Amino acid sequence: MYFMEDVILPPGEKIRRIRAFLGAKQEDLAGDKITRNMISYIENGKTRLTKSTAEVIAENMIRLSEAQKNPIHISVDYLMETEMEQANRILEKLRNELEKYSETNEKRFIEGFQRAQEILAEWNLPERRAAIYEVAGDFYYQKQKYHESYIHYIKALEDYIRINHHRKTAWIYSLLGRVSIELKNYQETINFNNYSMLILESHHMEEPEIMKRILFNNALAYWYLQLHDHCLELLDKLTKTYDDFSTEQHLDILNMKANCYLDRNELRQAEKIYINILEVAQEDNNLEMIAIAYKNLCEIYEKKGEETKAIEYGYKALEIREKIDSEYLPGTLLILGRLHQSIQNHEKAQEYLSKTLKTAQKRFDANIQAEAYKLLLETYIHMKDYKEIESVQKL
Repeated sequence: MYFMEDVILPPGEKIRRIRAFLGAKQEDLAGDKITRNMISYIENGKTRLTKSTAEVIAENMIRLSEAQKNPIHISVDYLMETEMEQANRILEKLRNELEKYSETNEKRFIEGFQRAQEILAEWNLPERRAAIYEVAGDFYYQKQKYHESYIHYIKALEDYIRINHHRKTAWIYSLLGRVSIELKNYQETINFNNYSMLILESHHMEEPEIMKRILFNNALAYWYLQLHDHCLELLDKLTKTYDDFSTEQHLDILNMKANCYLDRNELRQAEKIYINILEVAQEDNNLEMIAIAYKNLCEIYEKKGEETKAIEYGYKALEIREKIDSEYLPGTLLILGRLHQSIQNHEKAQEYLSKTLKTAQKRFDANIQAEAYKLLLETYIHMKDYKEIESVQKL
């Protein structure tokens, strides 16, 4: 680590500060190879520091620090760095630190990001700025702060476009497509991904990781838009074009296919895929995906009117989701409450719907809360529990 390496200074001012730290005079740095006046001119910015002069100064600084038994790390290149070069180096260091802190230390991340913004406000380094904002976009996405993630990705995109970094531009468009799904802007997801694909095609770039993301997220957007044919078409294209998927990616693709068939009431085809998912997920010990398969099989049998079988699968999903404290726990409880209501087991329906409300409130899931209140009111009406009916109606 260089002495004062995180401070941006003109070369002359940097030399002045190091000299002051060493308690040295200008003639001490000059030695017998250059004049004291040369040191003075350099420190006051009246003459440019050359490599030969920097070599003399660095040699004398190291000699003085070692004589004081206080060695400092100094090199010729370090002394000669321009302010722009220093800013560039510090920003690269900050970007690496931000990547490390994004998952381990939120406070240090915020501090580092603020420091980077201060430097970027003073120095026009678009490539570094884009990289910093990209890391910030990733950070906020991981924190599920999707609006902040979107804003920082847009800032990164602007600079990548400005410097004609085509691969990074395509990559950021794909990330904007991903975050737009979380913001429920599904058509925007498709637009961003199509921009990304257009860039790759127009510059003849083969980027499998970007293309896989594009195809999958566009398929997901079409599923949310209930355009199941488009969704299935893209999933087929994805699996025919690429075969190097991780187990988790393979399961996600299968699950989306099955969801399309379930939504279209093609229950036999959906059930076949969910059973396949269950087998693969159990072998991989992927508990969340096992729970997803059980929950979806529960929905299939609910649609078939086989409530007992549906409840059996619902309990299996519930057991896993309670164990891992899944974010999808409220939805599972809601289904079980609805199923028990449909078989006239009102006490069980009340139990699961009350649990649904508690878990949904903790997760701020307003849609599930609203549905749970509606079903709970219906349950109390069947039970003729007028006191509870009145309490629910007041909410």
